[in-house]
Amino acid sequence: MHGYRHYLELWTRSTGRQYAEIDRSLFTTCKRLMYRCPDGPRDGMEVDYLSSDLDISECLDAIRRDNLIFDIALIDPFHEYGTSWRDLDEGLGSYALAARSWCMTKGP
Repeated sequence: MHGYRHYLELWTRSTGRQYAEIDRSLFTTCKRLMYRCPDGPRDGMEVDYLSSDLDISECLDAIRRDNLIFDIALIDPFHEYGTSWRDLDEGLGSYALAARSWCMTKGP
């Protein structure tokens, strides 16, 4: 799909929720990082990187160890300033889990 082959969804139990809608046949890699979820997801979908609290450092370290860079990233952070800033910074800024150009949108 337009040369994009690697998808990441970074979310919490109360945000995101688009992973089931992704057509995995269009992508080589589809990964999910979920945090603030002490008892795991409730949607039955696989989670590749999971943190029970707000700390996602181990998840980010695992992604880096796996040498993954994503073409498309849905970043829907926990809706507090600190975590939102961190997630956007890690996902698009200082480390750039998402490669290439990016755009940010907000739903209705």
